[in-house]
Amino acid sequence: SEFEELQASALGALSILQKSPVVWNYLLTENDELRHTVMQPELRAELKAMQGAFPFLSVISILRTNGIDYARVAASQEGGTNATGKTIAGLSLARLRLLEPGRPFITLQQREKAGDVCILLGGMMTIPSPSSASGSGTQMSRGYVVMEVSLNAFANLVYDRKLGETGRLLLVDAQGRPAL
Repeated sequence: SEFEELQASALGALSILQKSPVVWNYLLTENDELRHTVMQPELRAELKAMQGAFPFLSVISILRTNGIDYARVAASQEGGTNATGKTIAGLSLARLRLLEPGRPFITLQQREKAGDVCILLGGMMTIPSPSSASGSGTQMSRGYVVMEVSLNAFANLVYDRKLGETGRLLLVDAQGRPAL
């Protein structure tokens, strides 16, 4: 189905970002000045290129584990990060820290500023922990990738979709209200 194709494309975008040397260089660099003045512009350019390749991604955020340093690109000014960087697309840093390594998440999220709903997709960026050299295999978080998938892209998949002769497909929120 079209929704499965959209989901597969979004998961593909997540995988690309999780393997990106530019993202990893940003996350692993401890020098704040180098990260902000040299690396962040390159990272933002890469995120903008991702939005060009995957136009349904309205916001892409890369967050370091400290919850303060982040890079973000948005197709518009809505959604995304608050002024402190403690929340990405409405997800608290504490909630992001509960993610399991190697396991992406997908959820619907109410965007406070825009007042609408988006699909959030993301995952933890991990490296082997220093103790895993002894064979423990544990992973250490280095940051997070969070992407907002525009519901307009999804709406285009369901808009005017007929079910049978007279039925229509409608996307609703948790309270049963039309989401689009």
